[in-house]
Amino acid sequence: ILSLTIFSCGLYGIFFTGHRIIIFLMCIELMWLGVGLFFIVSSLIFKEAFGFIFTIVILSVAAGETAIGLALLVNFYRYFKTIELNEMDNMRT
Repeated sequence: ILSLTIFSCGLYGIFFTGHRIIIFLMCIELMWLGVGLFFIVSSLIFKEAFGFIFTIVILSVAAGETAIGLALLVNFYRYFKTIELNEMDNMRT
């Protein structure tokens, strides 16, 4: 139930984040953590090591995704002087 709640909070934040990219990235991270918690709990219930291994992979992917997202955000801010999601259409030009 806790992992579903964490995942739902992340999903809610993605849909209603407005124009803030930092909150959007944090909500994606919450969703990753909710899925990881689910795999850990199910691994403990079914006494399988696969859930722990898969959680380590999920956290590694989440860390890489966050690092790349923040690097893109810094470069976007340097070029356009804003970090709002509406201004991302300017990247086509």
